[in-house]
Amino acid sequence: MPTADILYNPIAGRVAPEAALNKAAAELTAAGWQVNLERTRTGRHTAQLARAAAAAGRDAVFVAGGDGTLGEATRGLLGSQTALGVLPSGTANVWAQELGYATLTQQTPNALAEAARAQAAGWTQWMDIGLCNDRPFLLWTGLGLDGEVVRQMEGGRAGRRTFPYVRYAWHILRKIMIWRGLRLGLTVDGEMLDANYILALVSNIRLYNGGFTTLAEHACVDDGRMDLWLFQGENSMDSFRYVVELLSNKHQGDPAVSQHQFERMSVTTAGRINLQMDGDPRRVRKRLEIEVRGRGLRVLVPEHTPPGLFSQPPEKL
Repeated sequence: MPTADILYNPIAGRVAPEAALNKAAAELTAAGWQVNLERTRTGRHTAQLARAAAAAGRDAVFVAGGDGTLGEATRGLLGSQTALGVLPSGTANVWAQELGYATLTQQTPNALAEAARAQAAGWTQWMDIGLCNDRPFLLWTGLGLDGEVVRQMEGGRAGRRTFPYVRYAWHILRKIMIWRGLRLGLTVDGEMLDANYILALVSNIRLYNGGFTTLAEHACVDDGRMDLWLFQGENSMDSFRYVVELLSNKHQGDPAVSQHQFERMSVTTAGRINLQMDGDPRRVRKRLEIEVRGRGLRVLVPEHTPPGLFSQPPEKL
């Protein structure tokens, strides 16, 4: 009998998840799983619970929350045999979107049960993980405009369930009026780059910006490399142009936008850096070291994943 812990973030997303979680747990139980529900308190607590589940030999840890909660669980599961499953009860749930799952809303009350049913058969894949100053991330690390916007949004967490996309758009509009970018020195697999950038984004997956933007249509999550996207610019007009291009998926046609695949890179700047890691804010001083840990995390997937997302055939748990 496969065993799993379900770690749920009670404050994530647009609706309270408890009723939907009970349905998801029932789906797993009906499929022969033994499940245990654990409520998380903080990101650190999520990582601790995931680490304890791996140490106890659980077959899987299902995370009910958003992409930030998934990223925290990754810290506890990295390098273990315990697979990460997703029950999308956050706001955007971009990794769940990559796999074809719906997000829990008032209009989709069975979303978690459907995601649990799709993962209950126990198909798994191994995917790459990023390390940013030795801290794991699952999907992205971004500095510049998105790091600043995510930092601003932290001040209004009390109202995060009220019109989250409207709030996000409002914070972007406020920031692009004054954002002039960052002067960054980068070393990308030995190549030196130095310029002023509105946004520098490391991405492990295809989607970005709440799932509205397809950064790279054919990105593969188990090839041992990640994408670095650089948006060069120095004023609010550049910031506005890039926001429009990303929303309309026209960023690849802009000559000031460049894409670099890498295994290891570093970033230096004059002062502190606000960044987002898997959609949550972080702050570091002056220097970042980012490397790719190839096939470092086992993940539960549906039987059929988007073509090319993984290079290897799925395995059974």
